[in-house]
Amino acid sequence: MDVVLYQGTPGVRGVPVWTGTIGIQPCPYSANYQAVCYDAYPYAYQYKVDTRRLVGTQQFTLVLDPDGVTKDVNVANNVVVQTVDVRNPGLPELWVDGGSIRTDPSVVARSGGTAVVHATVGNTGFAAASDVRVDLVMAARTATIVLGSLAPGESTDVQFDVASSDFTTSKTVNVAVDPLNAIAESSKADNSASKQITVRDYDFSMTASTDPNPLPADRTVDFVITLRNTGTTAFTPVSTSFYCNTTGTSGTQRDGVALPPGAVRSYRLPISWTAWVGDLKFTYTAVLADASGVQEVQQGSLWTRAVNADFAVSGAGVALEPAGGEAVVPVVTVNNLGTLTASTSVRIYRGYPEQGDQASTGTVSVPGGGSAAWRGPAFDLPRSAPFVVTAVLDEEKAITELDETNNAATTTVKPRSSLVVVFDEDTPEKLIARVKPTVLVKGSDYKPEQVVGREIVEALGGQIVLIDLVPGHSTSSMVERSRNGR
Repeated sequence: MDVVLYQGTPGVRGVPVWTGTIGIQPCPYSANYQAVCYDAYPYAYQYKVDTRRLVGTQQFTLVLDPDGVTKDVNVANNVVVQTVDVRNPGLPELWVDGGSIRTDPSVVARSGGTAVVHATVGNTGFAAASDVRVDLVMAARTATIVLGSLAPGESTDVQFDVASSDFTTSKTVNVAVDPLNAIAESSKADNSASKQITVRDYDFSMTASTDPNPLPADRTVDFVITLRNTGTTAFTPVSTSFYCNTTGTSGTQRDGVALPPGAVRSYRLPISWTAWVGDLKFTYTAVLADASGVQEVQQGSLWTRAVNADFAVSGAGVALEPAGGEAVVPVVTVNNLGTLTASTSVRIYRGYPEQGDQASTGTVSVPGGGSAAWRGPAFDLPRSAPFVVTAVLDEEKAITELDETNNAATTTVKPRSSLVVVFDEDTPEKLIARVKPTVLVKGSDYKPEQVVGREIVEALGGQIVLIDLVPGHSTSSMVERSRNGR
């Protein structure tokens, strides 16, 4: 569920300072999240509140599920209010922004290269700081500058000149403000930060994609890593590889041939996994070496999305067209709710699939976001109507779909007349005695004892069925229409 933390003053909720999502766990005795459970499952979530610029009484309000999305049997305890008395000692608060540490140029040449290291330092306390020392600690030496003062709320960019010889054993630099603890502060937690510096004689760019992109489901695709030498010195790609964080698939391709300045080289790594669904994350890696054989590892990440089909059929989309005699032709309208054009199998069963009476089968291609009609081979209907006909899509699960719950539909086949007999008598009693039906059907405007031939049918163990009348569809009205030529 979502959680929002507000910061304000007593009686005022204030502004949101943190928004997050937490997980919940069901009662161990029931999968029902609404079950009463006496076992506690506490979740400890921490948010660091910066009080260096605060003073006086502050109110913090924690709201669980602010939009009411989660089913909760008691929402009365979803809001917690806590007041805190902030007593600031009136001291400076110095800090280093780790994200601001960079070199200019971004790559320091290994052979005699020089650069400038930049970093942002500041003071968020309540008092100014004087004679602020800032150190740049490197493997080979430490550089120092001193700032005359840093007023409350002030920040500045500090710069250090460096050379490739400063990074003989390590490429990590550490920027520290007030490293000797000469200035009294409310906290020293943010007084230093580190950054890895890039030192090499070559420069490059690396990109990745899938081919095709987005990934079509159920097809083998390639993961393509492209290296471009954007510098003036050749380097050697030792290997390239990828790993799909979503499916766990991976691949590696080795090289070993130098890539000269200005050249571009792409590596196509086949992906064996084909059942793609939804969003996918890949991590890709290149191992590179300079002329002296010193290697470095470069990584990147790629998010992409699979393109899936999503077949659907409904009972209204299943029709049976007469084909002569007892035969019918199945016509099934197949919808594709996904975005990938794909083909699916269609199987028709007399009854339900588990009965195993397969009557017709075939395939149909359905465009993404569209529909297609499939006409299958004709098959005979059983005489024991009414009965069920079931249409099943992709029963062998050959296609990776977004949703497979709507891949089957049934339709009920109504009883049909297989024979019409004309009789000259006023009643069909003689015909009934000759045919000996097991079921004799009459309209519900009759009573059982009024049905002609009832005694004959019941004596044979049959039954009399009275059905509801449908206006305009009685046998009398049919005869009347035929006599009038309508």
